[in-house]
Amino acid sequence: MRRAIVDTDVLAMGFLDARGGAARVVDAWLAGHFVLCCASAQLSEVAAVLKRAELAAFAEPMRVEQFLFDLERRSERLTRMRLIEGVEDPASRALLGLAVAGEVDVLVVGEGSAFRDFPVLGEVKVRTAREFAVRLAAS
Repeated sequence: MRRAIVDTDVLAMGFLDARGGAARVVDAWLAGHFVLCCASAQLSEVAAVLKRAELAAFAEPMRVEQFLFDLERRSERLTRMRLIEGVEDPASRALLGLAVAGEVDVLVVGEGSAFRDFPVLGEVKVRTAREFAVRLAAS
């Protein structure tokens, strides 16, 4: 089964907005069409984003808690990271390093992501949420 790291912004948008590529990616993961891989720090980041006061109007607290529970229980935890040269942003460098060291198939990013500068990194393909959703639907 395909293994993917999904950027925090894509996970949050996919949860909050039922339309678009990010939502299709989250739906595909929940339906078991790919294995979601992430680090514990990313799970904490998703929780922090979804629990922001300004987002409370977009999702009921119980729905947020269920999604966070699903993330915790149904994702594969990655713990190794490889140093990636040429990436200035520490968060981007960490996610790319996690993807390479974790030997995932795909790193799923947002449409305007700086990750687009790395279409293939080793064996890891970088795809937007929309691109990944289309590929999942075709397979």
